[in-house]
Amino acid sequence: MTPIWIEGFEHGVLSTAGGGIVNAISGTVGTNIAVTADAKRTGGYGLRVYPAVSTLVNITKNVTATILVGRFYVKLPSTLPTADHQIARAMTASQQMIFGYNYNAGSPRFYMMVNAGTPRYFSGLAADTWYRVDFRFDVSGATSTIDWQIDGVDQTQATRTVAASSITIFNLGISIAAIGNVYYDDVVLSATTGDYPIGAGAVVGLSPNAAGASNLDTNIEDNGSVDVNDSTNPANIELDDVPFNGSDYIKQIGGASTLYAAVAFADTAETTIHGAQAFLAYTSAAASPANSASAKIYDEDGVETDIFTGDMSESSAFYKSVICRTPTGGWDQAAVNALQGRVGYATDYAPVPYWQGLMIQVAYAEGAGYTLAVEPGSYALSGQEVGILADHKIAMEVGDYALGGLDVGTLLGRKLAIEVGDYVLTGQAAEFLRAARIGADGGTYILSGLSADVLFDRLISLGAGAYVLAGQDVTLVYVPGGGAYIITADGGIYAVTGQGAGVLLGRRLAAETGSHVIVGQAADLLRDGRLAAEAGGVVLIGGDLGLVYSGVIPPVVIGRRQAAQGVPRRAPQGMAKRAAEAARRTN
Repeated sequence: MTPIWIEGFEHGVLSTAGGGIVNAISGTVGTNIAVTADAKRTGGYGLRVYPAVSTLVNITKNVTATILVGRFYVKLPSTLPTADHQIARAMTASQQMIFGYNYNAGSPRFYMMVNAGTPRYFSGLAADTWYRVDFRFDVSGATSTIDWQIDGVDQTQATRTVAASSITIFNLGISIAAIGNVYYDDVVLSATTGDYPIGAGAVVGLSPNAAGASNLDTNIEDNGSVDVNDSTNPANIELDDVPFNGSDYIKQIGGASTLYAAVAFADTAETTIHGAQAFLAYTSAAASPANSASAKIYDEDGVETDIFTGDMSESSAFYKSVICRTPTGGWDQAAVNALQGRVGYATDYAPVPYWQGLMIQVAYAEGAGYTLAVEPGSYALSGQEVGILADHKIAMEVGDYALGGLDVGTLLGRKLAIEVGDYVLTGQAAEFLRAARIGADGGTYILSGLSADVLFDRLISLGAGAYVLAGQDVTLVYVPGGGAYIITADGGIYAVTGQGAGVLLGRRLAAETGSHVIVGQAADLLRDGRLAAEAGGVVLIGGDLGLVYSGVIPPVVIGRRQAAQGVPRRAPQGMAKRAAEAARRTN
């Protein structure tokens, strides 16, 4: 992907100063338009547009494209308005892509159109719901076209016959005089037609959180005039403010133009990366005369990219941003986590330049089918309330299930963050995944103790307690002559000893309801006759998982239930003979 603008508003700032955030604002910041925490979809901030009187209120980002591809999320909080809105626009000198809201006599709907063309509608809107809007506005030919989607569903193309032109402006906000309240977040723009649709995703803000590899002497200082160093006084302490503000800063008071203070940014947990954009806040000790200094991004290829180089002599905060160059190997988690920021390189220190803040905003894809979600109710991840997130779900069954106790990270593109590496489920009931579930039937069955592999086409359900199934590709293997089935993985033999076993590959280690228990641990009754056991004196012996019945160890029959009372059900040929011989010896 080749983004030209990445904006999740995670810096917490709305300003035209320097052009690094937006190029124009219609409205009054803090009165009818603002970057606020309550407008966020993801991260810490989103854009809120909220005129209380009928007026035009929006932001403008300058672009240059004959084909503009974009993705943004929009929400109409509280109750749906009764006045029509224009919610987003892309403009040429003579035409517009208009995405708007139509009240439609109480049956609200979105619409998309090329101005003066035929509007295309999406009906069935709900208040206080995030909608994902993907679009491709093509003005390169004699017919302008808009391809668009709502939440990944194709909508009817909008067209208009008009001369070819170039798109120069993109707006978010209420672009006709109206009263309203609209939230925006997770915006990405591209000028590459093949990037459509961008699809489900978000933008995360990464602030400085550690020292990088600096080149320092005593001429780069913090706002207290203490020399910066990479051990006891690193530059990230002054450059990590969110929102960006001027309360602390890094300054260069002299020295060579090769000096710089370096910072590392917080790591991302995301793995499917669209791109990154670096943001800078700066000012100077005075507004004149002109000075000269730089802020740069240093990547895994050892290449520096300027965020800004030039005159920083401003008396209030100015902002610059740049799309980070794509590394040679493309964007991935390692490439993002390798980025460092550098400030310094001053060739003129009068007035003294101040660097106030740095941030990387990273656009990433949310995994198709695996974004965290819950059914209606008060289910939580690590103690935080979460809502239903569109149509990409890790769905919970109805009940009081929760993921708690551990930070399992953002669950994107993974099966419940259970894969080889960092994530485990512990201390709580396991939940169900769509299509490939790691789950439990009724009761308190958990995965615990170790990180587990991604289990795509099978389900494993463990009994109460801290039990772990080792290995990866789990199968059931009969041990000839042993009269038992044990659990193996990757050629190794893993027996469930003293613990409850689960459902493996659709086959069951099963017993009817009765007084069979597992060594050292009474198991709860599983649904559908799976490994049913109650407290009692008759046990499953050792690690071989043979069933004890009336003092005889019969074989376990795959795909059948072994009788717990009365006459055991018929075993496969050969196995019944061995069971009878075992009974004769016992008697």
